[in-house]
Amino acid sequence: MPPKVLVLVESDPRTSPRPAEAVRMTAGVNTWRRVEILLYLRGPAIRLVADVTGQLMEEEGLRRYLSLLAELGQAILVQADAPELKELENPLVALCPVNDEELARLASTCAVTLRF
Repeated sequence: MPPKVLVLVESDPRTSPRPAEAVRMTAGVNTWRRVEILLYLRGPAIRLVADVTGQLMEEEGLRRYLSLLAELGQAILVQADAPELKELENPLVALCPVNDEELARLASTCAVTLRF
């Protein structure tokens, strides 16, 4: 079984390019199929998957990499109780809400955790 990597994104994509970079890296590494990479969005980072235009940094590339993750069948983990989740009407990809206990359990199975 390949090692697992957890990419935890908390930065606001409206003010920082780091969330888009995390998605780009996740999509690129997922194509290798040598590691299992989990993308988790927390708080304002959930806005990455909103179907909005002109509000996010690095938006053009972000949409391309989100569509690649969708093609690969990658569900994106999101904070289950985040207020931003309730604001989403048409997410760009499949979402899997995860509470903090489930996140801790998943993190314990990962060889590496990266924070953005």
